[in-house]
Amino acid sequence: MFKKEWIYRELACAHLQERGAKQTGLALSRKFSISLSTVHHAMLPLKQNGIVAPLARGFRLVSFPRLLAFWGSERRLAREILWQGSAAGVHEAEKLAPSGAIWGGCTAYKMRYKDVPADYSTLMLYADEKMLPDIMARMEAKGNVKLLVLKKDRFMKEYSDGGLCPDPQVYVDLWNTPEWYAADFRRALEKRMGFDEEGTA
Repeated sequence: MFKKEWIYRELACAHLQERGAKQTGLALSRKFSISLSTVHHAMLPLKQNGIVAPLARGFRLVSFPRLLAFWGSERRLAREILWQGSAAGVHEAEKLAPSGAIWGGCTAYKMRYKDVPADYSTLMLYADEKMLPDIMARMEAKGNVKLLVLKKDRFMKEYSDGGLCPDPQVYVDLWNTPEWYAADFRRALEKRMGFDEEGTA
């Protein structure tokens, strides 16, 4: 992930925990050990597009749906791929992920909410590069299921629970998934995250 995406994920996840919470550039700079100029560069388009509102000290998020739309448009999922292969079946592969790997995409939604808005055949698994041999030995097989192993960033574990990506990251990754069923999962996730209450403006 780009450093600016660390910031977008933090804003989105913090919003789900406490809506309207105040943020400061200095706190973000310290949290991720990045420069204030990097934080400013990430925040500038959010301010220009009315996604965050400046305060006397800091800022607050004013449109969660638009933040995810902006992040989704900035996301480049292809550059995160460590390995792409195939698996024999969705359910079989989902049982075989090694400890430390983090499910994203449709699998994360299904496992978190015990709900499947549509059939799917693409699996997203975040992992470290050193885990690839184990993943391939466990999960790779001839089949129609596409398995994407994506690079896990060093802050992801903080936001994941039970080996699952946080909802905002699941959403933006689905935003960048071309298969038709990704839209069904996105719409279901919008309801889970309260888009209906907030609106999309």
